[in-house]
Amino acid sequence: MDATNPQARRRRPLLSRLGDVLIPAVAGVIVLGLAAAFAYGAFFAKEDEIDKAKHQRMPAVGDCLNGNEKARLITDCSSSDAAVRVLATFDGGQSSQCVGTPGATGALSYKESTKIGGADGIDVSDPEYTTLCVGPAH
Repeated sequence: MDATNPQARRRRPLLSRLGDVLIPAVAGVIVLGLAAAFAYGAFFAKEDEIDKAKHQRMPAVGDCLNGNEKARLITDCSSSDAAVRVLATFDGGQSSQCVGTPGATGALSYKESTKIGGADGIDVSDPEYTTLCVGPAH
């Protein structure tokens, strides 16, 4: 057999030749699947408690909030989940504004901004801060 003769060369097994095509195709499908899952999660996934906190209205005087520091949700003041009651609100994010509020035991700062792409999207406005002076819910 002549090594320079193409017909004399031994042909590669079928599985080896299929692997040259299948491996990149499978990798491509996996990458596209991951990209689709990311896009779905970013825009269409069911909201969890943290997302609910991002979509609720700004708490007002008299509202009670739960005790979850990562996701403060407005809750019924008679609920066992109610941890604090809003006693006063002030524009700006300075907790020192609550010093003169009767019954206030703490302050929470809320940030609001307009976003494109949902609650986790891109800020398209300057954030506005509101200070909530809070006291015991019960």
